[in-house]
Amino acid sequence: MAHIGSARISTGDQRLDLQRDALREAGCIDIYAEQASGARVARPVPAAVVCVCRQDDVWVIGKLAGLGRHTKHLLELVEALTPRGVGLKTLTG
Repeated sequence: MAHIGSARISTGDQRLDLQRDALREAGCIDIYAEQASGARVARPVPAAVVCVCRQDDVWVIGKLAGLGRHTKHLLELVEALTPRGVGLKTLTG
């Protein structure tokens, strides 16, 4: 079982350091990071994390809003992970 983290910032003047530190503290060794609007549905990091997660892995994110703003998109991600036995954990919210 691996803890795989993902971090996201929306603008170039934000920093990923605090999110990376929190993900490392939560046991994540692999951390994927991106700068992208939360409203954008097609984002490479969540797609990559879905591909690398294996059964019993846990995808760790800082907060649920980091995956997207639309409930439909969040449900699609959970539906892609659940049959594969991948968990999803948020650190806040």
